[in-house]
Amino acid sequence: MTLLEQPVVLLPARATTFTVLCSICIQDDPEEFLAATVTGSIRLDATHGSAVCPRGHELRIERALEHSPRHPSCSS
Repeated sequence: MTLLEQPVVLLPARATTFTVLCSICIQDDPEEFLAATVTGSIRLDATHGSAVCPRGHELRIERALEHSPRHPSCSS
């Protein structure tokens, strides 16, 4: 899987833990969402990281900037 094909998880700027669903697993079998659950953590000073789902798909973890238009706390 190339970097462009890798699922990306965008976290809020101050998040240190996350629980997400692997989008590849959900596409393969929407009924098995519990098996697609990925939990992890990221240091507060880290801007990116990675996680692997139970089926081996690698997810790219990206931290939103505090003033990013995609950040949920920023108003449009």
